[in-house]
Amino acid sequence: MHYFMLFVWMTGLLLGGMGLYRLWTRWLGPSVVDWFLLPATLVGEGAYIVGRKICKRPAFGGIIGPKRANEDACRYAIAGQNGFLIEFFSEFLTLLAMGCAAAAMFYYLSDSLTSNGAVLWNGVKGQNTSLPGTLPGTWSRFWSFLSDQLDMARRVSGTWVDFDWTNWQNPALIYGSICAAVRLGPVRHDQRPLMLLVMALVGIAAAAGKMAPSFETWTKGEFWFVLSYLWAVMVLLAMATAGAMFVINFIRVLAHVPPKP
Repeated sequence: MHYFMLFVWMTGLLLGGMGLYRLWTRWLGPSVVDWFLLPATLVGEGAYIVGRKICKRPAFGGIIGPKRANEDACRYAIAGQNGFLIEFFSEFLTLLAMGCAAAAMFYYLSDSLTSNGAVLWNGVKGQNTSLPGTLPGTWSRFWSFLSDQLDMARRVSGTWVDFDWTNWQNPALIYGSICAAVRLGPVRHDQRPLMLLVMALVGIAAAAGKMAPSFETWTKGEFWFVLSYLWAVMVLLAMATAGAMFVINFIRVLAHVPPKP
């Protein structure tokens, strides 16, 4: 059950980040969003382009997204002979590069989450309010299941507010967390190879956990905490995005501006 839920939450995080990215690009434009998330854009799209070039295939779209989303030919990159395998390999490099970048960020900056931000560490990990390890089996448990997500988002926002903002590491951690939560996966590319890739990685993790119990302990401990934290950041961003869209559409209605298609 642990590895099944690992697949569920990893898939949800990647697809949720992809959904946020595409929603933001619809309202702000791809180039604006890519510049805002520049570190993740450089790492993710750079790794994707390397994968395409290794396989001697063109890398459409460039590092920064085109001004009009319909000009982005990345979604057609899966076509052609061995197109699916090449896209699988390119997206694997993207996920690997982003995972390494996120790991480096937490290695150098996560003291904020364990010292002055201890409410997040104690709340998410110590008090067992991390991502649930099982699916809800009853209707009441389902609502509790949803409540846990909101509680995690609340803890993240509270921790950010309580940070010492004069310490450059804390704003850097927040910015890096936003980049990782949104652009952890290949957000501008085909999601079908990504789903197969996550299944393969979780399967490898399950096999490694059986052979090395310490690895399984790590996936249930530190890795689960990081996954819970990034999920909470993604939920918090989704709530903020929904609130911003409500305000924008409300103003448009008052100003008699037709809604954006």
